[in-house]
Amino acid sequence: MAEDFVMVRWHGEVMARDGLPDIEYPVPLAFIEAFDPRATRLGLDDLLFWLQCYTEQATVDSSAFAPAMRRLAELLALGI
Repeated sequence: MAEDFVMVRWHGEVMARDGLPDIEYPVPLAFIEAFDPRATRLGLDDLLFWLQCYTEQATVDSSAFAPAMRRLAELLALGI
């Protein structure tokens, strides 16, 4: 459900480096609550999976996230 996610906007330079749109990305609330920056690695595969889960919900306009999902899939296919 949408309420199981929080929307996070990373620094624009970080996203621009990989050609990702400067938008808010859905992150599971459970991940945020358990996040330890010293031990937790956030990967592109995580972002793509969370976008897929988030956009499966009927209340979410998946077209708004399509460019980000497309670019993440490209990066993962390239092994980045």
